[in-house]
Amino acid sequence: YLRVCEAILHLPKPVVVGLTGAAAGAGAEIACAADFRLADTRASIGSCLAGVGHVGNVVLMSRLTGPARATEIYLTGRMVSGDEAVRL
Repeated sequence: YLRVCEAILHLPKPVVVGLTGAAAGAGAEIACAADFRLADTRASIGSCLAGVGHVGNVVLMSRLTGPARATEIYLTGRMVSGDEAVRL
């Protein structure tokens, strides 16, 4: 998935992703790499890896939320609702 994220970041045209459910782990990273995210009311984003001792890559999410908030989301494994993500 890191190659996918790298490719998205370097595409010459904007990338839009649609979220209709949970985006966790690699799905969250790919969503954060995109230029725009569209989400329905059931969407959530976060990390499912904290429970297994791996926090993932907070760099892409920190571009959107800031380092402190991204670190909190990844270290706790908390899923952020679409409504909350808009406020971040």
